[in-house]
Amino acid sequence: RRNRFLGRWLRHGEGYPDWSARLFDRRRARWSDDEVHEKVLCTVSPDTPLETLSGDLLHDSAEDLGRYLEKQNRYTTLAAQELHRRGSRAGFSQLTLAPLVRFLKFYFLRLGCLDGLPGLVHISIGCMNSFMKYAKLIELQKVHGR
Repeated sequence: RRNRFLGRWLRHGEGYPDWSARLFDRRRARWSDDEVHEKVLCTVSPDTPLETLSGDLLHDSAEDLGRYLEKQNRYTTLAAQELHRRGSRAGFSQLTLAPLVRFLKFYFLRLGCLDGLPGLVHISIGCMNSFMKYAKLIELQKVHGR
């Protein structure tokens, strides 16, 4: 996918390429039960090749910034709840290092810096999401005592 964010088609960073399976045989694959960012689960043998279509699937990821942030807030809550259900724990290191590593990876290594201000805002929100997911998980740990 190629994501459009703040009126610009992103060409780098987290916004592109955004690989996502879209065409599959429903007899051999199904959507996962994940509440956030469902994925295709295949039941084919490991030697079955995946193919890539040429061109881009255009995705408008943000109607406006306010709605986008509301959606991200909902996603981070669902992600924290799922991690908590699975027994995952978080602490200071996840809270601080995960957003930093994400920023370095996507803004510098994957050249999100070349997408200008929309690229900076996009990765900053992604880093905030990482921070909030772990902050919400820490809150769940404290509330539920595990």
